[in-house]
Order: sequence, then C-alpha cells, then structure tokens
Amino acid sequence: NKNLELLRQKKKSCEEDSLRQAEELQRLDLEIDNIKQDLTSKGSRLEFLEDLKRRHEGFSSGVKAILDYQSVINTGIEKGEIELRGICGVLADFLEVEAGYEIPVEVALGDDVQSFIVESISDARAAIDYLNRENKGRAKFFPLEMLNEDRQDVRPGGRDVRVAEDRRDACPTGKRLTDFVKIDDRYSPIISYLLDGFFLVDNLDRAKELLQTGGEDVKLVTLKGEMISKKGITGGNVPRSEETGLLMRDAKIRQLGLDCAELKTRLAGLDGKRTGVKEEIGELGKKVREVEEEIHGEEIKAANKESEKANVEVERKKFLDELSLLDIEITESREEEEELKAKEIRLGQDLLAIEDKGKDIDSIISSNQALLYSKSKERESVLLEVTQWKGEFASIKDSEEHLKKRETMLIGAISEANETLASREDELARSLTREDDLKKEIVQLEQDMETNSLESERIKTESNAISKKKESIQSLKLATGERLKEENTRLEEVKNSLRDSDVKDAGFTFKLESIRGRIDMSYRIDMDTIVPSVEEVTNWDEVRLEIDALKGKLDSMGTVNLVAIEEEKELKDRFSFLTTQQADLVNAKESLHKAILKINKTTRTLFLETFEKIQRTFKEYFKALFGGGDAELVLVDQEDILESGIEIIARPPGKKFQSISLFSGGEKALTAISLLFAVFKIKPSPFCVLDEIDAPLDEANVDRFTKVLQDFVKTSQFIIITHNKKTIGMADVMYGVTMEESGISKIVSVKFTDKKNAAPLPDKSQSEEEKIEVTQSG
Repeated sequence: NKNLELLRQKKKSCEEDSLRQAEELQRLDLEIDNIKQDLTSKGSRLEFLEDLKRRHEGFSSGVKAILDYQSVINTGIEKGEIELRGICGVLADFLEVEAGYEIPVEVALGDDVQSFIVESISDARAAIDYLNRENKGRAKFFPLEMLNEDRQDVRPGGRDVRVAEDRRDACPTGKRLTDFVKIDDRYSPIISYLLDGFFLVDNLDRAKELLQTGGEDVKLVTLKGEMISKKGITGGNVPRSEETGLLMRDAKIRQLGLDCAELKTRLAGLDGKRTGVKEEIGELGKKVREVEEEIHGEEIKAANKESEKANVEVERKKFLDELSLLDIEITESREEEEELKAKEIRLGQDLLAIEDKGKDIDSIISSNQALLYSKSKERESVLLEVTQWKGEFASIKDSEEHLKKRETMLIGAISEANETLASREDELARSLTREDDLKKEIVQLEQDMETNSLESERIKTESNAISKKKESIQSLKLATGERLKEENTRLEEVKNSLRDSDVKDAGFTFKLESIRGRIDMSYRIDMDTIVPSVEEVTNWDEVRLEIDALKGKLDSMGTVNLVAIEEEKELKDRFSFLTTQQADLVNAKESLHKAILKINKTTRTLFLETFEKIQRTFKEYFKALFGGGDAELVLVDQEDILESGIEIIARPPGKKFQSISLFSGGEKALTAISLLFAVFKIKPSPFCVLDEIDAPLDEANVDRFTKVLQDFVKTSQFIIITHNKKTIGMADVMYGVTMEESGISKIVSVKFTDKKNAAPLPDKSQSEEEKIEVTQSG
C-alpha cells in the first residue's frame, strides 16, 4: 500500500524531529540550570558586597561613625541631637573607574578615597564637632563652596605638571590617571586636584626613566599599585580583594549588577525558547498520534479489503460447487423421472390390487373397532397412572431441589474443609521446616554429645569409683551388721548375766543387810561410814547407752543415697563458681581501690593546679574591679583538699584583710564577680547567664564591671538580666516586656548593629514580639 508507506515515512520523520527537539530541550534545560547557578552565585556575591557597602565596611572609624549616624537619622528610628546637613557622600561613591585600573587609582588616592564631599565649610565643621564630641575618630571633608571659588587650581600655589611628549608616548596608554576616572562635573575639581600629577606606567623601571624628565610633583603609578616620585617609592603587596578595596568593591558591584541583568535577560530568552521547543514537541507528538491514527485506519482498510477479497473467493468457490451439484441433481432428476413413470405404471397395477384388498380391509376394520374400544379403556387407565406418576415426579423434583441445597451446603463445607486442609498443609510445611531445624539441632546435639564424650567417660570413671565406694560401704554395712549381731548376742548374754547378777545381787543385798544388822548388833559399827577398798565394777548403764548410740548411728546411716553423689557434684560446682566469683570481686575491689586512689591523686593534682591559676586570676580581677587591694582563696582543710571548703579573705583598698562575710553588699558582689570572672577565665564556656549581677553596684563599679566584661564578650555570649542603663548599653540585642494597655504585656526586642553583627531575632508574629533594628551610635 503506497499510501500506508507514505504515512509511515511521515511518522518516522515526525519522531526524528521530536527526538531532535527533545535533545534541544535537554540542552536548554542544562544551559538554564548553568545560568541559574551562575545567577545564584553572582547574586549571592552581589548581595554580600552590597551588604558590606550597606554596613560601611572598609571605612575608617570616623567615616563609618558619620555614615552610621546618617543612616539612623535618615531612617527616622532615632532623632539625633546634632543634625548633619550638606553631606553629599563619600568620594568613592561618586567615582567610576575603568575596569582594571581600580588598584592604581585607589593607591593614588590613598585615604582620600574615604573623604566626604560637603556643601559648605559649616557642614564640615558640624560633622567634625560630632566626631570630637563622640570621640569617634577622624574624617576628611571637601567643601564644594571652596572648590567653586577657584575651579582652575584647587591647590594653593597650583603647579603645571607636564611630561615630555616622547615620555608620555612610551606609557601603555599615554594618558594621565584622571583619564581612567569618570565623575560628575560638579565634583570633577576634587578628582583633578587629588590625581593631579599622577601618570600610569608599565613598571618601576619605566617609571624611573620617565621620572627623570618630569617635574617635582610628578607621581607615577604601576598597574600593580607601586608608586614612585621624587620623594621615594611606595610598593609591596596590595590587597586585590573587592571586599577591602572600596573602588574595586564598587566596580565589582556594578559589574555583578550588569552580569545579573544580562543573565536574567538570557534566562528569560531561554525560558521563552524552551517554551517554544516544548510547544513544538507537543505539536510533533500530536502529529505523530494523528499519523498513527491514519496508519491504523489505512491498515484497517487494507485488512477489510483483504477480507472482502477472501470472502469473494470463498463465494466463487461455493457457487462453482453448487453449480456442479445442480448438474448432478438434474441428471439424477431425469433418471428419477423415468423411474417414476415406470413406478406409476406399477402403482396403477398395484391400485387395482389394493382396491380388491380394500374390501377385505373394511371387514377387518369393523372387527377391529371393538378392539379399539377396549384399547381406549386401557388408555384411560394408563392416563390415570401417568397422573399419579406426575405427582410422584413433582415430589421427586422437590427432593431434588432439597438435595441441591444440601449439595450447596456440602460444597461450602468442602470449601471450608479445603481451607482447613490448606492451613493444615501450611502448618505441615512449618512443621517440616521445624523438623529440619530440629534435625539440625539434633546434629548439633550429637556433635555436643561427641564433644562431651570425654566428660561422660570421666563421669563413668567417677561413677565406677562411687560404685566401688558403695560396695565398700555395703561390705562395711554387712560387716557392721555382723558385728551388730555379735554385739546383740553379747548383749543378750550380758542381759542374761545381768539378770543372774541382779538375782545374785538381791541375794547379796539380803545377805549384806543381814550381815550389816548382825555387825551393828554385835559390834555397833555403821557400815555406811566405812569406805570400801574393792575396785569399782563395770557401769552397765553406760554400756547400754553406748550400745544405743551405736544402734542410732547405724539406723541413721540407712541405705546408700546415690542422689547424694550428684548433689555433691552440684555443690562442688557451685562452690567452685562462688569461689571464682569471690576472687573476681576481690580483684575488682582491689582494681577499684587502685582506680580511686589514682583518680584522687589526679583530681588532687588538677585541683591544686586549677586552684593556683584561679588564685592568681582572682587577685588580678579583684584589683581591676576594686582599683587596688588584695585577695586570697584559702583552703579550710589542707590535709583533705578534696573535701575541704574554701574561704575568701580579701582586703579592699584602705582596709585590712578580713573574711568576705564582713564586707558590705557591694563589696561582696564585686568579690563574687571577681571570683566568677577568674573561674570563667580559666574554664570558659560558650555562653554565660548573669541574673542582675550588677544590682548592688554603684555607677563607678558598674563601669569597672562592664570594662572587664568587654574582654569576655569577644569569646563568649552573655545573657544578662539587668536594669542598669550602662550594662544595657553594651548589648547587641535587647529584650524587654512592656504594657501599652492595661493587662496586656508585649515582648519588645531591639537589635543594635555596630561593629558586631547580632544573631537574627526569633521569627515570631508581630502580635507576640515587636522587632526594632537600631544602628548603634554610641
């Protein structure tokens, strides 16, 4: 299809154009990003330089004081006691130096670049009076009324400075230094006066040659800032930073402003071009989609044509097949026609035969009518049975519906069972996983068992030893039992002999009593008073007690307790563990004791070193705050310095040494401030909070306090709660609470900007805090 091929070529062309435009868009995006980065960088640099210029950085203290004072008066924040009028500005602000020549021009002008241009001498005198009164430094002024009196020569005894023409031609430019400076015609006499006699040369060697032909007041300056005249040579490293050079800074600000404007113009043009490219990409995409739709339509048409062609071919084949079938049918019809004619003849003959048979059939029909009546009766009975079967079928159908409902319920139950089965299978899978883990644990345990085999052998050895010990104990028990039986036999024998002895003893006692009676009656002798000389007999009571004790010991032994062996092992292990723990605790105690001794020693050394430093610093600040005198820090307990207290003994000027407790309130406060500053000097911190520390001090002491505080402000930030005006005067930022309306408090913050840049104020709503920025003038 030629049309389809053309559409495809058109689509490919549009896609290639779209790809080229996408690459162009990517290039534009990259270029825009680069320009934005360049614009951001230069904008930041421009803002920084403008901020330096706005804060009057690079000017002397006197010039800066007047500029700051003017800023305060012009903004209306404060109303000054002295109104400085007629100040046109600083000379540097009116100069426009050709690029690359800022250094020689600024070197030639020197400090005059910071000079003020004023309308009249009285305006200059008012500014000088302000500087003298505020002790703010010095500044130079050019009154215009003096310049207007004589525009031909602004210097007393003006001289004509000339350089030989051949010397001027040898210079790079052949121009005076004033040729590189542009200034308003009103102020041109000033620059003519200041740069009169200044010429630009290549280097010092060339300047030396030109100086021989120049006048007395000729001054030659190189591009590096070296200056030579008949009075001498000035040279060295000249700062080239636009942050320090006023003319370079102004030139850089102008250049950055032009660059930023150019970048913004380029950025706007690129944005417009980018928008056009995006629109063109959109149009190309739209064309591609339209061409794709046309291609799709052509493909559908081609497919339809192919389909129609195939259908026509099928119809043609079908028609040819039908035509051949019709030919066959015609042939068959002719054959059938001939057969029908022959059949018609046969049927005519058969009809005659049938008519003959019809008569026979009529007779048969009449005979069959009776049979039909009987069959109709049978039919009615069959219909009745069919009706009954229909009822049964309806009941069967109801049963079938019930079974279907039952089947639905069973299907739900089977589904639940399948879900349960799935959960069980999940559990089985987890169990199999657990089984694998357990197998791994079993393998690990088997390995542990192998590693513990030696321990098992040792336990078996000990068990065998215990078994042998048990056998020895059992044999000992058997031997003890045999001995016990022997002892019991002996005991029975002893008991029998004891009974015999008791009988004999009773007889002997009776005989003894009768003998005692006879002796007493015959010889009047008391037998109780006679000490028997015979040896004592065996104490059978003690023997019985000993036998009972032995029996008790045997009974207490009982059977051998095998658990006692394990208990003994556990007790031994426990005893070994506790012994190890005890040893560790003893070692830890000794280590802690040594560490404490070392810490105490180090602490004592550091404390004494710090104490001596604070002692010296305390004396210095005491003398500074009191204007003399002496003070000491004394340890109460010299033996135990770590637990000792510290006593302050001081001697203000004109007094004797005494404890701080005997001082007045102001003296106590000054002494405490001295100690505080001494500690802060030795151990400084990033910030310090002082709560009305100057409240007990008089004006003179407040001056000394603020003077000492100035030294610390350089390195640390102080937050001071005070009501003293002199202390408030030191602040960079001041916060206060005022009540303009009864019952409504408002936080007011004042930010002073002088030599220091205070931190930004907290970002609060205007209803919560009023923010005032003040340029400090005193």
